[in-house]
Amino acid sequence: MGVLNRHLGMDRENETIALLTLACGSFLVSLYAGYRLNGIGRTIELPLFGIEFHLISTPLWVLAGLATLLCLQQLFHEIWHHGVWLFGIYVLSGLGTTLFYVMFDQGYLWYLVALVLILLALFLIYWMILEIYALRSRIQRELPDEEIVLGDWLPTLPAFMLFTMLSYYCYTKWYLGDPGWTFGYAAEGYILFQLLTFVTALYALWVPQVLLGRHLEEEIQEGEVLRDLLPGSSGRCPACDGEMHTSGMACPECSHRESVAYCSGCETYVAACPTCSLGAQVGTTCGGCGEDLVRLTCSECKHTGPVRFWASG
Repeated sequence: MGVLNRHLGMDRENETIALLTLACGSFLVSLYAGYRLNGIGRTIELPLFGIEFHLISTPLWVLAGLATLLCLQQLFHEIWHHGVWLFGIYVLSGLGTTLFYVMFDQGYLWYLVALVLILLALFLIYWMILEIYALRSRIQRELPDEEIVLGDWLPTLPAFMLFTMLSYYCYTKWYLGDPGWTFGYAAEGYILFQLLTFVTALYALWVPQVLLGRHLEEEIQEGEVLRDLLPGSSGRCPACDGEMHTSGMACPECSHRESVAYCSGCETYVAACPTCSLGAQVGTTCGGCGEDLVRLTCSECKHTGPVRFWASG
């Protein structure tokens, strides 16, 4: 659930379309602002730091880039730590390529720095692949019938890094006025490969989100329920110290689902007390207010009945 869903009541499909549109729009604005080599607006010089920037295009480039990241974070919030790694791959490979071609005549130290940055980007790719496949293996162990195919996704990460490096190769040649291997199309090559980089990034995040995101979101929600019902217990059963899980118990009267923690080992159920909302073991009294919790109470219609009559799911 993203920010548009929470605060504007937008359904998931419309939220996805809106965020994707905003991400693409802000990326194009940022790309255009960065594409203007002569900038937009007058030039501001900072002699103390040895830099200069344009009054309009530079802030626009930065702000639109940040807006793109924010939209992508909301769009892929379930797996966004992988998005952070992907951004790291982009920065490291882009910076490494730029240093390699801009500082080539400043000594071997810059070659070494560029090489280290590119190797770090490759390491992030390797680590990201390991994480995604480990997550897939864990989900398939828990859900053997769940088929998760990542074969088409795997080449996306090296392609993303390659497009990033090619785009910054074109940019450095364009900036230096050296055609190099761009055949006089350095500016056009920069735009083309930046667009390919962005599209590849979307695909690299979209596939894990679709295939794995639902399971990750369920784990997050389960963790939140366990923390609410069993604060300070690390999700352990109060009766046998076994591992607790969560389930939505459907009320037999109105079908409203109550979040309940249960232990499959000793069949203990923990639910929120209808009086004080403190988590308490069903079949006992609430430790917070002394309410009798012999039965499970629906927070919607106030129906009370034994747990065995509630449908789990």
